[in-house]
Amino acid sequence: MKNLDKKLKNLEVEIVENRLQKKQRRERIDKRDSLIHQKYIKIWNDKIAKNKEFKSNLDKIISRFKKINPKNNRYYWMLQEDISMKERVKSIVLVYVNNVRLSMELRLYGNSTEIVCTTETEIYPIKNIEKAKNDFINIVLEIFKEQIDSNEY
Repeated sequence: MKNLDKKLKNLEVEIVENRLQKKQRRERIDKRDSLIHQKYIKIWNDKIAKNKEFKSNLDKIISRFKKINPKNNRYYWMLQEDISMKERVKSIVLVYVNNVRLSMELRLYGNSTEIVCTTETEIYPIKNIEKAKNDFINIVLEIFKEQIDSNEY
């Protein structure tokens, strides 16, 4: 059974080496993705999450909705963090127009990072962040108009 001991030892060495290689590969990929994601997070923060003009526009929309239609209606917006992401970033913009939840979120997939507006399931590449932002605001306005038209105030 000398041969068995040798086979077991070789198998053990091979398994340990494979585990180490997989761990190192995962670390390299995570580091690369982290660098890529930081670039996209900066764009998102500059254009959306920390952008005073964008926040002001959402505040203005919500306050106008409340003025136009003040009775028993829920209008508000918030920035939310996706807790499943490794990166800590407020990656979701939520707007509630009564019972309709509208959202725009940053989805980090390395170089394939995208912005998704779940109301229309529109997907935008990160380079089209301005178009995504404008389309999102227009969707919010459309939903409000539809609600007002359907209720005939």
